[in-house]
Amino acid sequence: MPLQAVVNQARGGSRRGQVLYDYYGRPQAFRAITEGSNGAYAAGPGWNFVTGLGSPDAAALAAP
Repeated sequence: MPLQAVVNQARGGSRRGQVLYDYYGRPQAFRAITEGSNGAYAAGPGWNFVTGLGSPDAAALAAP
C-alpha cells in the first residue's frame, strides 16, 4: 500500500494531500540521509540531489 494511503487511513480516512508537503509542517517526520553519494552528488543535511528530503517516517506523518 502506498505511504499516502497508509497515512490517510491512520488519520481516519481524511485526505492528507501529498506526504511531501507535510515536510514543511513536520520536518521531523523525515529522516535525513547525510552520508553517501550516487557518484555525481553527495548526501548531506537537508534536501539534496541524492536522497531528496530523506526517508519518510510513516508513524510521524500519520500522527495528528
